Amino acid sequence: ADTLSGKTNKLTGTPTTYSSVMDIACGAQRSFFCFNRLDIQSRDRARFELYRTGPDGSSPSLLTRGGRYKQFAISADGSNIAAVTDRAGVHSIVLVSLLLAGSSEHEKVLHRSPPRHQLACPVYVPGDRFLLFLDTTADGTSIMRLDPISGVVTNLLKWNCIILSPAVSPDGSHLVFSSDKSGVFNFYRMPLKDASAEPMPITHVSGGIFSPDFSPAT
Repeated sequence: ADTLSGKTNKLTGTPTTYSSVMDIACGAQRSFFCFNRLDIQSRDRARFELYRTGPDGSSPSLLTRGGRYKQFAISADGSNIAAVTDRAGVHSIVLVSLLLAGSSEHEKVLHRSPPRHQLACPVYVPGDRFLLFLDTTADGTSIMRLDPISGVVTNLLKWNCIILSPAVSPDGSHLVFSSDKSGVFNFYRMPLKDASAEPMPITHVSGGIFSPDFSPAT
């Protein structure tokens, strides 16, 4: 912009690159880790890349090219991932072998979102019998349970607020998540075997708390 004349000229081709690790998940017996890296090259060019690395600090290896999976979870045996894809504005939960991640022809679509629904945060229930994920609309967030074999989806909870980062206990008995139901993000505990039970707050912080997790079962 010319401060004297008031004329402005559009700048094109200005490089803008930003990278950030978005999601981390452990493989079988914590023998390896996978993480998503978000690369933002411009306002209209953003991609997610899935990497794999070991606990020994070895160099990460790229599993996907071009960026396909926004969020993901690794099965207990480390062979498959369940991931969220966003293609042409439609969110889906897909299942794919970790060795074939990023290859759409090898993906099995488990669930597609209705219009104006956003899917997020897939997480396996121990034993890999079910998947949980979040379904968010303008009216709030639902915690959904998906049977990967039958494809049946069950709504376990719907709140007229934001729910984030569900984590399942190692024994699969309950779920902990972060929500701003009270106006401030706190952790809530919800039994998985009794979907009718109201989740109970387990923290009461004033500044917000996010991303709960459990230590491994011993």
